[in-house]
Amino acid sequence: MFTKIRKIDSPQYFKQLVSLTDGQIQFKNTCDDVLKRNLSAREKFVAVVGPCSADDVESVTLYCKKLKEIAYKVKDKIIVVIRVYTEKPHSNGEGYNGLVFEGINGINSGIEQCRILMRNCLEIGLPVANELLYPEHYFYFDDLVSYWFVGARSCEDTVIRAIASGADCPVGVKNPTDGNLKKLAQSMFAVGRSKRFLQGGFEVVTNGNKYCHAVLRGYDDGKNFYNNLDDNSINELYRQCSEQGLSLPFIMADLSHANSGKVAAVQLDNALKAVSDKRFGGVMCESYLYSGVSENGCGYSKTDDCLNIEQTEQMLLALYERL
Repeated sequence: MFTKIRKIDSPQYFKQLVSLTDGQIQFKNTCDDVLKRNLSAREKFVAVVGPCSADDVESVTLYCKKLKEIAYKVKDKIIVVIRVYTEKPHSNGEGYNGLVFEGINGINSGIEQCRILMRNCLEIGLPVANELLYPEHYFYFDDLVSYWFVGARSCEDTVIRAIASGADCPVGVKNPTDGNLKKLAQSMFAVGRSKRFLQGGFEVVTNGNKYCHAVLRGYDDGKNFYNNLDDNSINELYRQCSEQGLSLPFIMADLSHANSGKVAAVQLDNALKAVSDKRFGGVMCESYLYSGVSENGCGYSKTDDCLNIEQTEQMLLALYERL
């Protein structure tokens, strides 16, 4: 049974309520173009950096300002994208669900807060990344987000794949939690192809996403975590992509999750490991103002432990020196 709580306003309403200036629109479009071109040209390394969950407008905005200062120091070699994950999945379905659900007046005010946060990041001068978790939410943020990610629990989801196939910006697809790289290659194939489906009361068709790539995030067997940034895993991914008719992929290393065994500091070692292998074109890092986890502390992650901002600067400068 479904119980209706309140009517949610349309994407068009929110795009007028929290609108972008001409300068912000131009900046966002430029970010899209630069990131798309970089997937094939590999002119710069990409670092998607930010909180495990974007939980507070003020804290994440302050974090973005500090991250922008670091990004300026490495800008000639690294494109820094701020990770603004406003929705969070959980293996057992329990836990903090994300800022979009935390509004005073429910999802309506949650969407407004998320748009304000993403607009702040664009104004500060960093492109925005988000996870594509709930298909309908895509249309509330597509004018703000320059990089979408399909998570480990969603990479086999038919509807998520269909929405991702219509995004006109890079889409990173993570391997599933069991580490099956055939499933990852199949997901990339699916996202890259045209889809026809029902959306918003219309029959729609997509072009297929040409900017889809792999994200290796490690895996687990229910008891232990395993890193998959190794040579054997990459070779297996290449083999599976070849079987799907995909060209050698741009690969991003997720430094956290199973690759770090959920220990934030291990991300520093993973970063150096990734940058030493030319097959990796970028990294994703979980980072916030402070280390540790707190349900109520501002600037602390509500979900996974993150690097603090000083450790984040250390990591990005280390990557810069080795590129």
